[in-house]
Amino acid sequence: MSSNRPGLSRTLQHLDEILGWDPWVAAPLPGELVSDPVAAVEEALTAARPARDGGAYVRTFADASRREASSQAAAGDRRPLAGVTLAVKDLMAVAGHPMGAGSEQRDGARPEDGDAAVLALLRGCGAIPIGQTALNEFAYGVTGLNEHTGSPHHPSDPTLVPGGSSSGSALAVATGGARLGLGTDTGGSVRIPAALCGVVGFKPRYGEYPMQGVHPLAPSLDHLGLLARGVSEIRRAHAAMGHDPGVRRLPDRVGVVEAELEAADVNVRSAVRAALDVLAGAGARVEAVVWPSSDESFAISTAIMFAEAAAIHLQALKAHPERFSADVRGRLEAGRRIGAPTYVAAKAAQLRVQRQVDAVLDGVDVVITPTVPVVAPHLDGGRDGDLSALLVQSTRLLNVVGMPALSLPASTAGLPVGLQLVASSSARLLGFADAVADLLTG
Repeated sequence: MSSNRPGLSRTLQHLDEILGWDPWVAAPLPGELVSDPVAAVEEALTAARPARDGGAYVRTFADASRREASSQAAAGDRRPLAGVTLAVKDLMAVAGHPMGAGSEQRDGARPEDGDAAVLALLRGCGAIPIGQTALNEFAYGVTGLNEHTGSPHHPSDPTLVPGGSSSGSALAVATGGARLGLGTDTGGSVRIPAALCGVVGFKPRYGEYPMQGVHPLAPSLDHLGLLARGVSEIRRAHAAMGHDPGVRRLPDRVGVVEAELEAADVNVRSAVRAALDVLAGAGARVEAVVWPSSDESFAISTAIMFAEAAAIHLQALKAHPERFSADVRGRLEAGRRIGAPTYVAAKAAQLRVQRQVDAVLDGVDVVITPTVPVVAPHLDGGRDGDLSALLVQSTRLLNVVGMPALSLPASTAGLPVGLQLVASSSARLLGFADAVADLLTG
């Protein structure tokens, strides 16, 4: 991955992000702490259902969650995330429990000795894990479907694709099984299920959250991410982990990628245009911008992702190919055929498109696209490679360039539509997104 240094103009404008942020001495964010951790945990456990029955979870920690809630209540815990229930994607180490990663390859895996670094951070801030959530096998897919563990149902209709790979964490948040969800995002795997399920999905800048203890898919593209019902909850978690949650204000200049908007179906296009009209009515200058095409970003990310994933799973693929699902095995085999020249060319192209996106973001506060160009499709197309390519049409570029991106529910009378916001830093993005969310729902 290339240097994450911003351009000089942004550096001068945002020295606070460079000099550091101390959430423990900063003014508190709006929103109340959980007043009753015991009630919060019971509510989450009541809503938690197993993935085999269309729910979010492959495993819950009911006894441990209740003990922690009781301890926090007795102590009057005032940590920033005390009592906040947490869904953990089953791709991350959880002390005392095996990591299943949604694959037969990990059946019989030993319990983990410790937590993934990001989970340890959130626990240290008071978050209470409720359980491990379902996902596409090894996070290598965007539909959310998994025949091995069971597939989470879409919260509105079990015949619809929930999106993935962080399907379980999105469903847990959407249905009350957790207040906050942990996911991973290598090509859109937090933002896509957030958009299809009607919640907020946030991918920070590349490397901003620690990846230790998370099973990799493609290290050059892998990001951690958060899901919640509202942006303010994500800002609180982001701050609790030691990052600047940004200043809440509406953007002055909004860039729109017209090519991606015009490629969306009519329901998505009308919802996004309505949101843009609201922003314009509030005084934002909305202007068309051009950045790398979805075809170009798809080609770059496919070469990098497939090659790196094949290298990570090479030994398992040689030893027990039958333990991979057919679609994942096919992608891994394709990755083995990507030669060094193709991979090197893709990495060079990655640097080039990073510079192009930097230039666009130097001229506007945020760029807006549809998160996904369609509303949740039907399950009968969920194994179709063309569907997967469609779902990542607007998301993969942001993994290639490592920029923060957030999917926000757009107002719509039908199935959920995701509005994707992109900014030059996580702090700027979260501050803008929180204000935009209030404007759209007000």
